[in-house]
Amino acid sequence: MSELTLIIGNKNYSSWSLRPWLLLKQAGIPFRERYIPIRHDAWFAQIHALSPSGRAPALHDGSIHVWDSLAICECLAERFFGEAAVVAGRAGRCEMHSAFRRCARTCS
Repeated sequence: MSELTLIIGNKNYSSWSLRPWLLLKQAGIPFRERYIPIRHDAWFAQIHALSPSGRAPALHDGSIHVWDSLAICECLAERFFGEAAVVAGRAGRCEMHSAFRRCARTCS
């Protein structure tokens, strides 16, 4: 099994970085954290070298690179928690997506 590396920005300012970090920590999954300061001059060059989207977070799992916090969480669910967790997560996301229609109508 390859070592996981999570590339993140500041957890205080980037809730997107915080989400997969929390999943890994709460599940007790060993990983290496690579922090790149968001407001640092070298941010742009460093993150583009590590993330296909040029944004944080990104997960390196051997030769597999995953970006986007939701995609990272799905990848971790598949690898560590099995099919039932993946399906439950997908159903929850779909339910939220469907329910947002009411919210959109109310706000428009």
